[in-house]
Amino acid sequence: MTRLRASAISTLLALSAWPGALRAQERTAPGTLRLSSTYECISVFASFSGDLDADNTARLDWRALGSQDWQHGMAMTADRRDQVTGGGQSYPNPYKSQWRASVLGLQTGTGYEIRVRFEDPDGIDGADSITDTIRTRDDSYPAGGVTYYVDVDHPEASDQNAGTDEALPLETIQAAADIAQAGDTVRVKAGTYPGRTFISSSGTDAAYIHFQRFEDDHVILDAASAPDNCGDNYSGQGRKCALLISGSYVRVSGFEIVHGYYGIKVDSPAHDVVIERMLVHDQSTTELEKPVQIGDSYTVQNPVANVTLQDNEIHAAEVDPNDCAVLVMGTSGGHVIRRNRILFDHPGAPGVHGTDCIGGLPNMQIHGGFFENTDVHDNYCEGTTDEGVEIDGGNANVRIWNNVTYRGNVGFSIAAVVVGPAYIFRNVVYGMQDHWVGDCLGVKSGETGTGAAYFYHNTFYLADGSACNGRIWGTADYGGDGAASNVFYRNNIIHAYSRVFSESESDSRPDADYDLVADVDQSDGVFAKWGGAFYEDFESFVSATQQERNGIHDLPAFVDADGADFRLAAGSPGMDRGQVIAGFNDSSSAWPFHGAGPDIGAYESGQDECRDSDGDGYPGYDPMHCARGTDCDDANRDVHPGAEEVCGNEVDEDCDGQAQACGTDGGTDGGGDDGGTGEDAGAADGSGTDGGGDDGGTGEDAGAADGSGTADGGDSAQEDLEGGCGCSAGASGPRRADLWLCLLALGVGCCRRLGEPRRRKRPLC
Repeated sequence: MTRLRASAISTLLALSAWPGALRAQERTAPGTLRLSSTYECISVFASFSGDLDADNTARLDWRALGSQDWQHGMAMTADRRDQVTGGGQSYPNPYKSQWRASVLGLQTGTGYEIRVRFEDPDGIDGADSITDTIRTRDDSYPAGGVTYYVDVDHPEASDQNAGTDEALPLETIQAAADIAQAGDTVRVKAGTYPGRTFISSSGTDAAYIHFQRFEDDHVILDAASAPDNCGDNYSGQGRKCALLISGSYVRVSGFEIVHGYYGIKVDSPAHDVVIERMLVHDQSTTELEKPVQIGDSYTVQNPVANVTLQDNEIHAAEVDPNDCAVLVMGTSGGHVIRRNRILFDHPGAPGVHGTDCIGGLPNMQIHGGFFENTDVHDNYCEGTTDEGVEIDGGNANVRIWNNVTYRGNVGFSIAAVVVGPAYIFRNVVYGMQDHWVGDCLGVKSGETGTGAAYFYHNTFYLADGSACNGRIWGTADYGGDGAASNVFYRNNIIHAYSRVFSESESDSRPDADYDLVADVDQSDGVFAKWGGAFYEDFESFVSATQQERNGIHDLPAFVDADGADFRLAAGSPGMDRGQVIAGFNDSSSAWPFHGAGPDIGAYESGQDECRDSDGDGYPGYDPMHCARGTDCDDANRDVHPGAEEVCGNEVDEDCDGQAQACGTDGGTDGGGDDGGTGEDAGAADGSGTDGGGDDGGTGEDAGAADGSGTADGGDSAQEDLEGGCGCSAGASGPRRADLWLCLLALGVGCCRRLGEPRRRKRPLC
């Protein structure tokens, strides 16, 4: 009896203590703060423990080092999931018990302090905030070592030379790559360099190894004779490539890349690699071409990280199932893909899976997609036969902004965002064209993704259904295997020919509000399909779903939609009608709104802050701030509209889309002397329709090298440009010969294809 009474007392004491123990576990204990940076953004990963009742909150603040004033950052996203899903599969969540966010629009090479403050009604164990500092990435890429010269055509060239004397150069780039050390610079003179160049040596963060063309020389890396070995860990088969990089702290700039299975491939264990101002085209394969691939494994994560791909022109030539013009595969993240121009030279084929402009593999796994801490911004994509940007995979703190997709099949894919958050903001998708699917989509979701995806301030101008078989949907859970959740739409223009939303799954739970929406073709009587139900008009949709309660159903009025200037015109619906979103349009952001409220869509009307950086009296084009800029090189005061042209220097001084040649005939065939090759004449002139010499050369090389002709040298009305606008692959406008690339300048000085109506302008190249 005594023993029983003692046992009962012990049990009662334990039970009385249990609520207190439970309450202790409901308290939040702040953990570690992990920060990662790119040039303009910082990824924030703030962990915690406890909080069993899931009621804690976290606030992000930031400031530049030395500043006394904290700035309030964007709303953070909580992750409490035990499992994450993608493609119907579940995986243990390595990011559990974490709040995540990003700080956007920062200065390069600058130190910042980041603070995350926790609140919990049940209390905080220890300090309520965690703080750390980090520097954004610097884009100066220091050198300072030995300079080597390479000149394949020099009579004294030999790989037995030391290479440090310009008069006794090395013959191959490979020889220079084999001896270059941290801080060294390899300067390559004009010529065609056959085979594969393999860069395996590494620099340091204070001393990159640089490979660059000599002055403005035309340097071609031709993989036609390369060995069948490009480090194919994924395919397991030998493949040719022009440039293979496995070293770290390496910078390569200014070359033309042709032929091979890969154009450029970055392999393990490379990190901190910069690839810039390259022209990649004519990958010679009947299988899956890969103009640029970052990473080398599929089923497991590889260490490739912090790769910068900037200011390149990339042509995708073949019908290319399930791959991308720029492919990120199984990497460790930290990439920056910016200011690239990606052109598709093939029309696609019905039933043959299309190709993305920029995307990642594996699609539906944590280590896939862009993985984490990656920026994709200021890229122009034309003619993609699948998606402009494929955001399928882990994608923790991935940011996609200020990209333009023209004539693509799909704007963005989030099938699926497995981890998140992914931020897709201030992008433009327009002029859609079906290439293989049968219809067109602004956003494709699905594959049971549960990672957060935020679509803020995008413009989807999808009003013409003629090239998409009369079917263009704004958003659709088209990916299969169940709908995506945690997808948010705010402040977007969705001007669709067909349905604005087509969310067929009954468990669809996107969240949409403050968008300006319109459907052009109402013949099928469906404004939206949501959660498996059909709604014939905007009013019934809002009433039944409680979505878009602050949305606007009206046609946007743009400054010049035909000229691809998608700023809202004065008095347009959507002006000052958006929601204020911290970090994206508030006063602390890089895109503060003007007027009574934010404008809906990609552009803020009061943010036309044109800059004349070189002081020549002509503002430079800036897609976020100055759509009316006309200076095609705002870093050179001798280049601007009306400037005097200098013949033969491959520079377009007057920004008219043509670099003046010194040839004798200089006419419609691309200039140069009679009998010149298209490559040489076109490269020197850039003014011809065919991109060749006097009918004596191939337009392929000339057009690819400096934009003087079409990518395949054809003379068809579909491919040639009227008036010799000096653009490649049917894109129009001025090109900087020293970069082989200029940023698109929508609606300024555009030319057109033959057969297009004169009123329809095209984006500048």
